[in-house]
Amino acid sequence: MGAMRWAEFATSAPDLAAIGRERFTKRNVMVLATIRADGSPRISAVNPFYVGPELLVGSMRSAKVGDLIRDPRCAVHSAIVDGDGSEGEFKLFARAIEITDRELRNADPTAWWTNYAAEKAWVFAIDIAAAVYVKWDWDAGTYEVNSWSVSEGLRFEARSYP
Repeated sequence: MGAMRWAEFATSAPDLAAIGRERFTKRNVMVLATIRADGSPRISAVNPFYVGPELLVGSMRSAKVGDLIRDPRCAVHSAIVDGDGSEGEFKLFARAIEITDRELRNADPTAWWTNYAAEKAWVFAIDIAAAVYVKWDWDAGTYEVNSWSVSEGLRFEARSYP
């Protein structure tokens, strides 16, 4: 799977990246999906941090860290706070790349992991292969799908539902 850093994604799909960044930072939380050793999914809430060209997430020692070290494939989803999803849903399909460079790890002094030694907190960059934003219009009975991928670029589709 080809993937790129957040800054490269933002250059390739600026409007979509702006929506994603707004959705992630508005609540300062996103849902990270990883793959367990048995192949089943695991979801965890994480905080997004934007440092230079990177979208970073961190974790204390946890099962999700083991998941990402074993298999870096992951998905990230914006927090949804109402039943109808009126804010829209933003999703990334990506790989999590462990960050060991101390300067990059500590570049944002507000990142919670700067208070922990590297062996106590893991930091990962989210390298993006695809992104999707779905926006619902319940009154009109329609929804819009804005998507982007490394291989296909930007696409837009308006759909109706019964």
